[in-house]
Amino acid sequence: TVESEVNDLTVTANPLTPTVTLTGQLSSNTDMDYYQVTAGGPGAISVAFAGAATAYNGWNMVIMNSASTVLASANIVSLFASTQTVSAGVASAGTYYVLVQAPAGTTATNNSTENYTLTVTGP
Repeated sequence: TVESEVNDLTVTANPLTPTVTLTGQLSSNTDMDYYQVTAGGPGAISVAFAGAATAYNGWNMVIMNSASTVLASANIVSLFASTQTVSAGVASAGTYYVLVQAPAGTTATNNSTENYTLTVTGP
């Protein structure tokens, strides 16, 4: 239930199991955390993201297909909501990815290095 490094590429992505909460953390403003979701068929992949209220720079979360086409994305600022859910419709069974990274333009003093949690539900 805790992210393992190195997961900076889709080929090293940590698996996300439906309804299991996983804790992650960005090690820097340039770190990227990839997670793999396996959809059993068409439907919606939903990812609930919760982060520390002290992380004022927030995070950027992206749901993409295996060709790296973005299906949904959101900038998450935890000061405004304790949990935010991002959903993407998928047309078929297959492998999909969730990317968590610091927002664009965030400097080395970013506060996105606070712990976050992900919980996925999907087809």
